[in-house]
Amino acid sequence: MPDNTRELHVRLDAGVLKELEYIVQLHQESGAPNPMGSVDELVTFVLGCVADGSRRPGSWER
Repeated sequence: MPDNTRELHVRLDAGVLKELEYIVQLHQESGAPNPMGSVDELVTFVLGCVADGSRRPGSWER
């Protein structure tokens, strides 16, 4: 199966990064339906949901 990914660099405000790190920490401590192990995984998942929403309205609500 071909790798269909591309690398993207994103700059985040320090406060935003801190909040995303906290979300990942909560995922690790408390569990989550779609647990994320890192901020990179979380951002990739969220952006994927946004893209899905443009193809299938309502899917971003996951």
